Amino acid sequence: MNPAHQVVCGIVLSEQRVLLGHRSARKQWYPNVWDFPGGHVERGETPLAALQREMREELGIGVLHARPVREVALAEVHLTFWLVNRWEGTPTNLAPDEHDDLRWFALDDLRGLALADDFYPDLIAEALKLTLGGSCCGRD
Repeated sequence: MNPAHQVVCGIVLSEQRVLLGHRSARKQWYPNVWDFPGGHVERGETPLAALQREMREELGIGVLHARPVREVALAEVHLTFWLVNRWEGTPTNLAPDEHDDLRWFALDDLRGLALADDFYPDLIAEALKLTLGGSCCGRD
C-alpha cells in the first residue's frame, strides 16, 4: 500500500492528560474539532523526523522520546499516531492557523467533546496505559 499522503500525529501526554489542538472553523479538513498536533511526512523524511519537525513547528517542543502506538490506513492517507512522553520546552500554540486553541484534557474530559474521530478516546486510553508501566510523561 502506498497512499498519497502519510501523516503523523503526536499524542502528547503529561500527568495523565493529553494535549489537543482545536482545529480552526476555517480549515478545509476537519474544521472545528479537537485533534492531535501533527502533519504530513515530507518527501525524503522518515515518520519520526516528520513528527519531530511538526512538534517543533506547531508546539515549540523538542521530542526526546516517541513511539508509534497505532497506524490507520485510509484510501488516500496513512496515519501514524505516536506517543510523545518526553520532550523539552513548553508546548505553545505556534501554529494559530492550524489550531485556534490548545488545551490539556483528562480522559474523562473527552466526553461530549467534538473530536476529529470517534476512536480518539480509546486511542488516548491505550497511550495512557502504555505510560503506566513505564516512565512518567512530561518534559525534561
